[in-house]
Amino acid sequence: MKKLFKLNRILVITNLILFITIYLGMIFLMVLGAFQIVMSIIILFNFSILSKTTKVLFSTYLLFTSIELILLTLILNDYINISRDYLPLFLFIIPSLLALLHFYTTYLIKQDENTTRQHYSL
Repeated sequence: MKKLFKLNRILVITNLILFITIYLGMIFLMVLGAFQIVMSIIILFNFSILSKTTKVLFSTYLLFTSIELILLTLILNDYINISRDYLPLFLFIIPSLLALLHFYTTYLIKQDENTTRQHYSL
């Protein structure tokens, strides 16, 4: 699970750097999202070993990500009619915030692993 955090950190930092040129950052945000979905599946298979706090945070991430994907699908297929002025909110701002939430969740998982190892080594 530590490797997930390291990979996630590299991807998030790369994305932040690419946002200096806005278009590259927006494109790489999709790559980051794809990696984070794969990471989430891996975390989901190891859900039982997570601490209670991390389980709640990860469940919150999954809930908000699901809602975002459903809303985005409905908006892009014109089932929900909203002003196109709000599209950047659903395409870039909310996914960026979800990426940071996922990054923080993987950080907590890494911290939980470190704490568990310290307790067993004593």
